[in-house]
Amino acid sequence: MLLRKVLWKFLYLALILLFLCEPVCAGEEKVLLSTGEWAPYTSEYVQGGGLCSEIVGAAFAAVDMNTELKFYPWKRAILSFQRGEVEGSFPWVRRNETAAYALFSSPLHSQKYSFFYYKEKFPDGISYKNLDELMKYRIGICRGYFYGSQLTEMGLNTQLINNSSNGIMMLMRGYIDLMTEDSVVGNYLISVLMPGREHEFGENQAPLKSEPVYLLVSKKNPDGKALIERFDSGLAKIKANGIYDEILKKHALD
Repeated sequence: MLLRKVLWKFLYLALILLFLCEPVCAGEEKVLLSTGEWAPYTSEYVQGGGLCSEIVGAAFAAVDMNTELKFYPWKRAILSFQRGEVEGSFPWVRRNETAAYALFSSPLHSQKYSFFYYKEKFPDGISYKNLDELMKYRIGICRGYFYGSQLTEMGLNTQLINNSSNGIMMLMRGYIDLMTEDSVVGNYLISVLMPGREHEFGENQAPLKSEPVYLLVSKKNPDGKALIERFDSGLAKIKANGIYDEILKKHALD
C-alpha cells in the first residue's frame, strides 16, 4: 500500500512538471543565423542587435521560434551559411550568384544609397541632373562593396576607401569630395563619430537603385522552403500588429 502511494505521488508530480514545462518547451524551437557588423542594421554593439536583427527576431518569435545570432566578418558569415553551419543568414541583397544556392525571404527592409559631402567644402550643396555633372568629383567607395563597381562602370571618378568611417574623415580632410553609403548607415556613422556635428555634413541621392535586403535559407536544407514560409508568415504578422513599425520608430526610421 505504501509503495502504491509513493508511485501515485511520483506520477502526480511528473504530470504537474509536464504541464508546467509544455508552454516553455513549445517556444524553445531555435534557429541559428549568421550576420555581421553593419550598424545600425546589424551589430553586436547596438541594442537589440540592430534594426534587421530585431525584425528577424520578432518575425520568428511571432511563429514561436527563438533566434540565436552568430556575428562574423561578412565573408565568414556567408561561408558559414554555405557550409551549413547555420540555418540562415541576413541581411543580404539579391544576387544571381546567391540565388544559385539560397532561398530568399520577403524583404526585411529597403536600403537607399546616398552621396555624403562636407558642407565646409561645398557650402552651396551638391546637386546634379546627369552623370556628366558628377565627373568632376572624387567619389569614395568602400572596398569590396558591390555598388563600387557600378559607379566605376558609369565612368565616374571613384576612389577606394577601407571603410565608411575612414571615408567620413577623408571628406573632412578634402581627400575625397563624396562618399557613397547606405543613407541609414551613413547618417548613423556620422552621429557616432561626430556627435553634435551632424549638421556639418550634407547628403544627396546616389545614382543607384534602392534595394531590399533579405534573410537567406539554404536550398540544400530539406526544410528550407518551410522555414522561409514560416518566417514570412511571422513577418506578415508583425507588420499587421504594429511591431514592425515600432522597430522602425525605435531606430528613427518611421
